Amino acid sequence: MVSGERGLVVCSGRRFVIGIAVVVAALAMIAGVARASDYSDTCVSADKRFEGSPGALYRATDKQQTKKLTYAILEEQVLEERKSTCIPSNREAQGAKFQNYFRKTRQKVVIDDGTAREAILICELAASGLPAAFNCDRETVELDSKKPGPVKSYRLGSPGSWTHNGSVMRLEAEGAARRIYYANPRAGIRQVGVSGDTLLFDGERQGNRYTGTARIFKAGCDDRTFPVEGTVSADDLRVELIGKVAQFDKGCGNGPIVEQRLVFERR
Repeated sequence: MVSGERGLVVCSGRRFVIGIAVVVAALAMIAGVARASDYSDTCVSADKRFEGSPGALYRATDKQQTKKLTYAILEEQVLEERKSTCIPSNREAQGAKFQNYFRKTRQKVVIDDGTAREAILICELAASGLPAAFNCDRETVELDSKKPGPVKSYRLGSPGSWTHNGSVMRLEAEGAARRIYYANPRAGIRQVGVSGDTLLFDGERQGNRYTGTARIFKAGCDDRTFPVEGTVSADDLRVELIGKVAQFDKGCGNGPIVEQRLVFERR
């Protein structure tokens, strides 16, 4: 396994369901066809005390989801995964193909619930691009695994982990697309609302160049995005991005524009 970025290429559920959305949106071109797709991405702790979705966890008793809890992922393991393509028999489909995806994962996390509390999350992502008006006539299964995969560690200093300002990050790649998520955010950044699975960078790689958008965070304010660009080192072990963004003022308004430098290193 290559120790640099090329050794961490992941076709994640998030990326896979983008294809579903594109196919379903394209179906709008077929006049008069009622369309719908199913999508869910939920997490529940093994003790049933916490529930929500990746990056947005709440106490199970908080039915109105008034207080989001931040958390860090320590370990993650894919338990089940299935990918398939459906070809409907309906004439209106005009030969279109629709993707289905299911993934079940187990995460060991530390939740900021007044005090740091370890918990086990079971997360299930299920997505179907097949419109409700269509029937699946032929299904091609690309992947159907119920064998648990390897346990990935997101602890600081773990072999192969990416770090950024004391946080452990997860880099996902598919083709030219690149996304960088917080996996195990340091305590200070969790205090402003960042959790495991929070997106920091969304863009693409062309050669040794990265371009896209990054985010800055402030407690009680909406995330702020700004354009960044930069390079990846020849050994794929360091990504450095630079951009300019208006800082938050004392509230959630615009403060001075400053240069932001984001450095990601693979250990």
